[in-house]
Amino acid sequence: MDDGQQVKRGGVTLCTDSYDIEEVNTLKEALKVKFNLDTTIHHKKSKTGSIYERIYIPKSGLEEIKPNIIPHLHNSMLYKVNA
Repeated sequence: MDDGQQVKRGGVTLCTDSYDIEEVNTLKEALKVKFNLDTTIHHKKSKTGSIYERIYIPKSGLEEIKPNIIPHLHNSMLYKVNA
């Protein structure tokens, strides 16, 4: 629940920093197949200069799946999905 962050535009980013690009793409595809969720991959640069990928879920997708995920979130994490 805690390895992600809310984005100002209303979406969320899944912090997949420790995964390689193949694993990130697998997760992205699973989100599409299982939940019909359109996501994008954002490339970020670490302090050391290495590049890593994070999955971004736009606000529209988040709003669509929010009713299904809220019952599974701890109350202290609801702010991450604007609930």
